[in-house]
Amino acid sequence: MSYQAHTLYAFCFLATTLVGGPSWAQKSNLSGTFQTPFGEMALAESTDSTVKGFLTSADKCNRKKGSLVFSGSRLDDSVTAMIKICYEGSSRCKKHIDEIPLLLLVSPDGSRMTGVAHYNPPPAGCQAIHQKEGVVFVLGAKVKTAVKRAAKPKTVPKKLKPKRKTKSVSITKTVPKDVTKPSAIDHERLMIEANEFLRMGEAEKARERFRAITEKAKKNKGLDSLVHANAYNGVGVTFYLRERYAEAMENYKMAIRIDPNVSDSYYNLACLFALKGDKAQSFRYLNMAVLNGYIDLDTLDQDPDLANLRDDPRYQKIKDGLF
Repeated sequence: MSYQAHTLYAFCFLATTLVGGPSWAQKSNLSGTFQTPFGEMALAESTDSTVKGFLTSADKCNRKKGSLVFSGSRLDDSVTAMIKICYEGSSRCKKHIDEIPLLLLVSPDGSRMTGVAHYNPPPAGCQAIHQKEGVVFVLGAKVKTAVKRAAKPKTVPKKLKPKRKTKSVSITKTVPKDVTKPSAIDHERLMIEANEFLRMGEAEKARERFRAITEKAKKNKGLDSLVHANAYNGVGVTFYLRERYAEAMENYKMAIRIDPNVSDSYYNLACLFALKGDKAQSFRYLNMAVLNGYIDLDTLDQDPDLANLRDDPRYQKIKDGLF
């Protein structure tokens, strides 16, 4: 089942340079045993930045311990890979194995990776071990196989028509069981106010509201993680409005680390990397944004942020789903 946050989209000002983010010259090696939604894997990163993953035990698809199931490459703090996942279900399924793409954002210490997968329609009677787009890989520790949220988020479907041009931001909210609680009312109010200030181009006032939500989320562990992530994405948009691109990138990445289902952040990162001139990273994020429907193709062709990508053959391949 596809999970998509509602996107409030508009164009932004085209820039030629981007302030650099954190240096990855001393990046940590990804080799180690990771708990993943698809089972435990032993990952090994080689000196040429290729990353391979092997099963640490036999699985339900009769694959043996040591079977190669993950093949990818690392570029700074991102890993793109193809992973062979096991389907199970009725006798008609016959333990089907499929290969799907992944994009993972590596934490600074290399102990955690968060990102998205793109799934093919399963064969009749089959069900994948994990079917959420958002995925989390954790070094060593055992983790739950799904990103859990308190309630299914709802979106505020309004078009963004700001005086200044912006990037996409999801205004996603949950409906608490007891809406009379002050904390619930306050969080709802802050998100709506932040959205309205974005419409008016009031980046600083919007940022203040989004940050208030992130602070509340730190104190209230019961708050939907996607709401928390969308607030960080919103902070990123406010920095983007003021052309503070390094800070925007930092907050988009933080959003993905909090909840990898924060769909808008992948497209926003693709645009920032394009502005920076880092086509390789931009195409990584753009590909997953298109595959999972986080951005429509008409918007893709009109966004000036992506102008320097359109003459590259990889751009058309992404649009055709062949990247």
